[in-house]
Amino acid sequence: MKSTLRTPKETELLLIRKLMEAGGLKEIDLSQLKVSDMDDGKMGSVLLFVNGRFEERRASNFISEFEFDDEDGIPVLVSLYSDPSGVISELDIWKVNYQPLIRIPDDL
Repeated sequence: MKSTLRTPKETELLLIRKLMEAGGLKEIDLSQLKVSDMDDGKMGSVLLFVNGRFEERRASNFISEFEFDDEDGIPVLVSLYSDPSGVISELDIWKVNYQPLIRIPDDL
């Protein structure tokens, strides 16, 4: 897999933690989490790589989701998925008009 890994933004971590809690997952150590931006029209979806795991994985298990409005008032649906072994693997962000995400709110 050719991809650039980066440290997640604080707002991405906030989303992941909120979705983990909503899905009943216990808090895990995200200090080694790396993310890779997905080609989603700049809506903000990322692949998640926990504890250095960087191999091809499928996001197959839905964990939880919630919705917020972007700064322009357009709804954004955010979902968290895990791979078949239960490791979180994808943060999916979908703005309903398919436009780029303006901003993840700080006060979710």
